[in-house]
Amino acid sequence: MLSEPPWHALSNICNDTHARAWVSLQADLLRAPNTVIAYARGLDHYLGFCRRGGIDVTSAGRAQIAGYVRELVQPLSSAEGATGSATGLANASIRHRLTVVRLFYDHLVEEGVRTTNPVARGRRGAVYGGWGFGERGLIPVQRKLPWIPEET
Repeated sequence: MLSEPPWHALSNICNDTHARAWVSLQADLLRAPNTVIAYARGLDHYLGFCRRGGIDVTSAGRAQIAGYVRELVQPLSSAEGATGSATGLANASIRHRLTVVRLFYDHLVEEGVRTTNPVARGRRGAVYGGWGFGERGLIPVQRKLPWIPEET
């Protein structure tokens, strides 16, 4: 499966046995092809961050995840193919990338490679025995307000 395009461009996944296994599992579970590609690209980006920072993917902690979030928020460079964005990735894109990383670490926990997942998971509704309003994930959801024209 990994020999099909665009897999040839995802060198970080090709060099990591756990990542290759997880992406193959997503395809074997009959996820939509575009979903598998989006997961693979997001995971490849995270693995590239870990490689550049000398981080062992299987032992990364919350501090390394926070560093990854910081990289996602920083303005994109032209070397990454950006069009000169001054703010980095959009909120939804950051949340998507973190979801992919969280799912990958869930897989590592299920396979016994790790004991915990370093990516915090938000919870909806009441928690702690029915008290409270839920827990925020790492990145809060941001919704743009509609544009309202000024009165003239």
